[in-house]
Amino acid sequence: MSSLGQSHQSDDEEFVRKHQFDVVNINCERVDDYAVTRVFLNPIYHFTVSIKEGYGQTPYWGNLIAARVGDELVPIPRPVRDGTYSDLRMFSPDLKLTSQDVAETLQRALDLVFPTAPDNKWTDKFRHNGNQWTFVRGRSFIGPASQGEFVLTTDDKGTIMEVKYVRSPTIP
Repeated sequence: MSSLGQSHQSDDEEFVRKHQFDVVNINCERVDDYAVTRVFLNPIYHFTVSIKEGYGQTPYWGNLIAARVGDELVPIPRPVRDGTYSDLRMFSPDLKLTSQDVAETLQRALDLVFPTAPDNKWTDKFRHNGNQWTFVRGRSFIGPASQGEFVLTTDDKGTIMEVKYVRSPTIP
């Protein structure tokens, strides 16, 4: 507040704490879909944060996905660049990627945790070649920059050993 030329009042902190929900609203919902509880190790939560602007009738809002890991709430970022996800603790150790049925469940979980834009269209949602499973995260009419894929490598028992994200993959 001092940046607006106002001095700090002794009751500012208490006042803001009391009225913060007049301008910011946070809704939280646990994602209890079967696919999510089967695929991910920790409980997953979907947050919607709404912020009222002073000049408009429509509030700004944003979405956040987070997981409960022990006594912490950890954000799950949407992938934005190519790379390997080194933390495999997000997947349940009981998950064995060995069949089309399990892959469909995993794809549904990814759809809920990493949703694609509603206008994304694709012909295949996942592909399997040897010990590599590729989960398509959108093929849109907009162009290659909007495409992305998770590439999971498994061992011979179906345990996920590596997770990569590839943005703008080459479409077969």
